Amino acid sequence: MIMCQRTREYPDQPRVAVCGIVCRNGKILMVKRRNPPAKNEWSPPGGSVLLGETVFEAVAREVFEETGININPVRCLTHVDAIYRDPDLSVRYHYVILYIEGRYLGGEARPGDDALDSGWFTLKELEKIGVERSTLRILRGLTDLQPPLP
Repeated sequence: MIMCQRTREYPDQPRVAVCGIVCRNGKILMVKRRNPPAKNEWSPPGGSVLLGETVFEAVAREVFEETGININPVRCLTHVDAIYRDPDLSVRYHYVILYIEGRYLGGEARPGDDALDSGWFTLKELEKIGVERSTLRILRGLTDLQPPLP
């Protein structure tokens, strides 16, 4: 049996992660990260997929753990290759992140698990607080965030 290094920092292979894209009343559920690699940054709630867990199970679990919000995962929207390198080009973190749309079922946003804060934000508010460009690009493509047609 070959054993693989299963650490977040300086891994020997990419980790699979999920991000829950949850919209409600024209706002997006976000968390402020407690831990690296995106420490103190706002992003959709999510985290690593556990062994034996489907990506839909993982996103429902992670959203609930980080925010107290229950969701029904609907579909995978896209993915992002998140590779963070040191100055010597060593790979410090490597995640393949699946962005999964989730329908809000209930709960009140409150920070939990590895989130410093959580809340609902409009796209304009997110543009002002410095969310990563790749995340903003994904969020801009969501039709339920656009104003209704007259």
